[in-house]
Amino acid sequence: CASRFCCPCACMNDELGGLDMKALLYKDACVIWGQLKILVLLVALFCLMPQLRLNGFFLIYAGIMFPTTLMSFDERSKWDTLAGMLPYADRERVLSRYVSGWAALAFGAVMCLLGYTIQGRGLGLAEVTGLIWLVALALGIQAVSFPILFRVGVEKGRICIWLIYVAAAILMAVLSNLGFPFHSALGVSAPLALLGGVVLCLLSVPVAVRMMEKRAG
Repeated sequence: CASRFCCPCACMNDELGGLDMKALLYKDACVIWGQLKILVLLVALFCLMPQLRLNGFFLIYAGIMFPTTLMSFDERSKWDTLAGMLPYADRERVLSRYVSGWAALAFGAVMCLLGYTIQGRGLGLAEVTGLIWLVALALGIQAVSFPILFRVGVEKGRICIWLIYVAAAILMAVLSNLGFPFHSALGVSAPLALLGGVVLCLLSVPVAVRMMEKRAG
């Protein structure tokens, strides 16, 4: 039991398979509504805006910010230590963060669709395709970000993630100056891009589980 926080309950993880993940999601929902309801309203408001760049930014922001903020609250409240003493499987604890990110993405996407409808623009092919690409991009960012956050924590993880984003932006700028055909590269169908984002997220879940176990030591 020494490797499992010296607690008999923690050693029951493999036998019980963890408590129902719905309890973890319910805890996250209470935290979001109690501490982040203003952020929820801001995301809903800006996703309703007619400008694709603006509501697209807040769609991606919701998918990354909500789970990251929940992880930050968990770190400050020492929830990870408490959860290690309870029969929660590591996979369920990690997967609950992914589910919260997917739920935030779905919320932002619905707000964007409502915005198009309210503004009377209709749901044309361009709007739907652009929205699918934004969701796929957000899923890809989650797949890269979450394992890092589980390994080094939120505070250090934010720095690492920003460095990755800056490096990616610099690489894209250099390739653009060199004449790389981004338009043809982005010609991949939106459903295929969405499928790729989903696959990347699913593949990153076991990686994030291993990262959390390494951090727990």
